[in-house]
Amino acid sequence: EPAVFSMAAYITFIDGIQQEITEFKQRQVEGTAREEARETELLREWQEQKAAKVPLADNLELTSADVGPNSTSVTSSMSVSVWKIKCQSGDVIQSADDILVILEAMKTEINILAEEKVGKAVKSLGKGIREGASVQVGDVLAWFE
Repeated sequence: EPAVFSMAAYITFIDGIQQEITEFKQRQVEGTAREEARETELLREWQEQKAAKVPLADNLELTSADVGPNSTSVTSSMSVSVWKIKCQSGDVIQSADDILVILEAMKTEINILAEEKVGKAVKSLGKGIREGASVQVGDVLAWFE
């Protein structure tokens, strides 16, 4: 359908809703300021949490030479990064669906489940296992007893 644009009609329309435009822009500025403050607070909390994390001492990381004959382990099935560690030394596995470690490869999370480790205690994480670390195929993620 043919239409003709009238600049005079457009300016009249804009002048008629100028108060609404001003109120919207003010709410927009206030909302942006609230979100920036919220983001700043969340960043501060995240930085505090990162600073509070205590890295594992090297003597708490076990190798196959350090574990007993009844110890078992969970290993990485691919070359990935450790995104989150969900278990710690002394934890007893309650369910086969317990998540031990979350690995990350190309923005895909890979949950490492306890599976046949139900009833066993986490003895230690594997050598060098920490959040952000890279692991290779066969690297031990956790030892159990």
